[in-house]
Amino acid sequence: MVWVVMAALWVVAGCGSDDVEKRDGSGEVFGEVAVDIGALSGETWSPLQDGAPLVLHAGLQGGYHVELSGRWRGLGVQGLAVKYEVRDAGTDAIINWTVRFILDADSAVCGGDGFCRRGIDIVQLDGWDPSAFDGRAVNIVLSVERSATEIHTVKRAAVLDY
Repeated sequence: MVWVVMAALWVVAGCGSDDVEKRDGSGEVFGEVAVDIGALSGETWSPLQDGAPLVLHAGLQGGYHVELSGRWRGLGVQGLAVKYEVRDAGTDAIINWTVRFILDADSAVCGGDGFCRRGIDIVQLDGWDPSAFDGRAVNIVLSVERSATEIHTVKRAAVLDY
């Protein structure tokens, strides 16, 4: 009888209402959802600040791209869809080629802070002339989709800088 009472107390103590951590069948940890866009420098992730310049890189095949690194927590990794859009700030037109990843357990790194991320994601812009992009005000949109009905999106304003 003592064991039953102790087990019941252990279950109640471990399942408090403020406990945001939960696990799915794969053992992945989920908690309070947060999504953000940033960049990597080595292993250090930094958030993209609204209005900040975003470096435009020339690709080896003649196109231009930006390097981004989205991160999230509370959504796990397995089966997530991660999508980037670069939208013209004035017209809201998408100016990049579609970038969408479906993740598996080995597709992302999760840190001690609970955030998971891929490495550097290359987002190819739709055009061959850097003058069409240099100085252009854009909105970077990151969507992290757990399912068709659970989509978490963040948007940051930036200025492309060549």
